[in-house]
Amino acid sequence: MGPQRNDSPLLLGVLYAKAELDAAVRASPESGSGRHLTQFLAGYGSFLASPDDQTRLRLLTLRLIRTALESTVDDEGDPLARAAGDATMAAAHLMNAHRLRRDHAPASSVATALEAARQALQAIDPNPQTPRDTSQ
Repeated sequence: MGPQRNDSPLLLGVLYAKAELDAAVRASPESGSGRHLTQFLAGYGSFLASPDDQTRLRLLTLRLIRTALESTVDDEGDPLARAAGDATMAAAHLMNAHRLRRDHAPASSVATALEAARQALQAIDPNPQTPRDTSQ
């Protein structure tokens, strides 16, 4: 039967992850002179310069959300990883509030995004302790 129209978000996510993983390998700062990284950033920047501000801000918000999720995937309960994820989610909500305000969205939409950022910041443990090494 093949992929259906409602499979698009999943398929785009898989394609996006594959592209990012390939870029991470090919454009690694450890790859020598940094030429590959410079070329990668130049190519990315040349494409990104074309979308309007709303698209750019949506892209930044989505990237922050992905980063927040990825930062806690293998954390094994590490409070620093959770704090990093919460801080990144706060940044995503703030970026979204910024976009909404620039687009003259209703004040209630901006307030909702700001409240989500506040909640993410409040979730951060101010005294994160590193988990004990239980392998001994």
